[in-house]
Amino acid sequence: MAHSLLVVDCGTWATAAASVLDDRMNVLPDPSTGAPRWPSAVYLEEGNLHVGGAALRRRDHNPAGFAPGVRPALDVGEPVRFGAWQVATDQALAAYLSTVRAEAERRHGLAMDRLALTLPPDYERADPRRELVVAAASAAGFPDVELVGAATAAVLDPALEPFEDGAHVLVCDLGATWTVSLLRLRGERADTLATETAGARQDVDELLLGDLRVALYDWLEPRIEDPAVLHRARDFVRGLKHRLRDAEEVVDQLAPDAPPFRLTRMDLERSADPGLRWLLASARAVVARAGATLPQLAGVVLVGGGALLPHVAATLYNGLGVRIHQTAAPELAILRGACRWATGARTLAAEPPGWRVEPLSWAVPEEGARLLRWLVEEGRQYRAGDLLAQVRTADDRVFDLTAARGGTLVEQRCGIGAHVRPATVVGTARAAEADDTYARRHHLTNTGEWVLTPDHRWLVECVGGGAHVRVRTIDDAAVVHELQTDRPLHGHVFFDPAGQLRLVSWDPEGRFYVWDVASGRLLTTFTESGPPVTVLVNEADWRLLAEADGGVRVGRYRRSVATLWDLGTGSKLEKVVGEEWQRRHPGYTGRTRVDGFRTETVSPDGRLRVSTDQVGSHTAAVSLIEVKNERELFRVDSGVAQRVRAAFSADGRHLLANWQSEGSSWVDVWQI
Repeated sequence: MAHSLLVVDCGTWATAAASVLDDRMNVLPDPSTGAPRWPSAVYLEEGNLHVGGAALRRRDHNPAGFAPGVRPALDVGEPVRFGAWQVATDQALAAYLSTVRAEAERRHGLAMDRLALTLPPDYERADPRRELVVAAASAAGFPDVELVGAATAAVLDPALEPFEDGAHVLVCDLGATWTVSLLRLRGERADTLATETAGARQDVDELLLGDLRVALYDWLEPRIEDPAVLHRARDFVRGLKHRLRDAEEVVDQLAPDAPPFRLTRMDLERSADPGLRWLLASARAVVARAGATLPQLAGVVLVGGGALLPHVAATLYNGLGVRIHQTAAPELAILRGACRWATGARTLAAEPPGWRVEPLSWAVPEEGARLLRWLVEEGRQYRAGDLLAQVRTADDRVFDLTAARGGTLVEQRCGIGAHVRPATVVGTARAAEADDTYARRHHLTNTGEWVLTPDHRWLVECVGGGAHVRVRTIDDAAVVHELQTDRPLHGHVFFDPAGQLRLVSWDPEGRFYVWDVASGRLLTTFTESGPPVTVLVNEADWRLLAEADGGVRVGRYRRSVATLWDLGTGSKLEKVVGEEWQRRHPGYTGRTRVDGFRTETVSPDGRLRVSTDQVGSHTAAVSLIEVKNERELFRVDSGVAQRVRAAFSADGRHLLANWQSEGSSWVDVWQI
């Protein structure tokens, strides 16, 4: 896999982008505005295309050279029009992606090797628009671009609590265009069962623009035919709408000589009402069209800036009776999920045969995969794990095909573009001498706890109640990040809504600290009124609950008192008396909920399964099993461990087991 990744969520009017370096997501702000999202706008000037904030800056100079976005033209299969001129959609998109790529490389000082793009859910697998997007990405220097549906990315947002495999989830994407999709989850993938997109009558911004034209009729109507004035009016009402998130009303002027315009939260609710009625009706229709029922839904996921409109969550909850899932910064939820999707394992090891001259075949996940390229020539030698070829699946994921063991490539049986299926013999090779034993690479011990990151790429060691945290690689156990604190603390590691590793610790006096483990920076600190007896964290909402010692007396009884804190800001949110917090605030735990260790799990390629067994009070075991015939390949028993959990590394090359006993914890790593 390449070491640098660019992820772009291309919306109708706004585009979000992020680079992923060392598995850390870095939101890429627009260089002209500094905002976390780029305008999707493009501007044609003397044959050159400017994009994002740079296009907005030039808009008033020549409105005819301005287009508010590439997506609207792509959606309807037409070129992007600039007055009397037009530019092919793939050319405009390639220019936009090239600009984003150049900005990412400028900021980080290294090349962006891979690209992942989000697509609307109605861009189905055979849709020619997908080929247009792939062509545009190739022109921008990304021939291996991967495409992910926006709804699929939404449910993979690491800030959400994970859904069970097979769950039905309704996704409401409330960006500039409102879309409702019903998904059925399959691990890190999802099937879109039905989808529906709103029409113009539900566009909140257009309804607010109508209110503006009525209120400022005498001033605005003589000028509205000027495209520059119309663009500024749309930007004006959109900005007022966002300002109402923190105010009951806002008053501003479209221009210095324009009358003031007043917009209240009640006005916004009135303008949003048609959209909310459509949203509820569409949600019911999409579920019914897929042959599902509302009780089958595991939840409703709200994403996009429109998720912050008044009464959206309440309308859906009251009308559907299904739990609503919404995270902070919902306008970046699809980007976060796309980053998680794109950083998943894309490596398939060849099926290991039992003879020296052997066919090369891989467990390709899709029947419709095509060979993209060979990376090893005939007659060349390679080592175990080397990249031999790449394929693109029918849903536009790119997989690396690697060697299960060393050898020499004898023949390339499949040509570029050929169909590759799980049983296809793609090539033949002469095998080197193989070593099929399972060698233990590491035995790591401590007196604290071990956590495997959710992407199964890093091993986290937390000892001394959070006084010492180390992040290690899996293949060589090298320490890549280390955090030491000089205070007598209690603490545990958690993952914030963006998936970043944090240490949440506290001392006996009730002082709390939130640390970024990678940089060692203290992010937040706050103080409780007394020593806490219970400390729990909600990773999805990034909040902490501290239950104080002693409580308060209520009548004849003494009740516990819990305080809710915002871990991002360190601000106190509320106090809860009694056990009421357990009902009002579910999702709080004393340990991270996204630890990669499990009692049973399957390898990334689906060939192996690891199971754990608790035989007695001090006897635990780990078994490695071949899935296709349920044959046990490997077993380890411990006569001292009270508990064991296991996992595979992200590339499937290592098996990890976390053993625990009274006052001790250790991790064994085997190369498989």
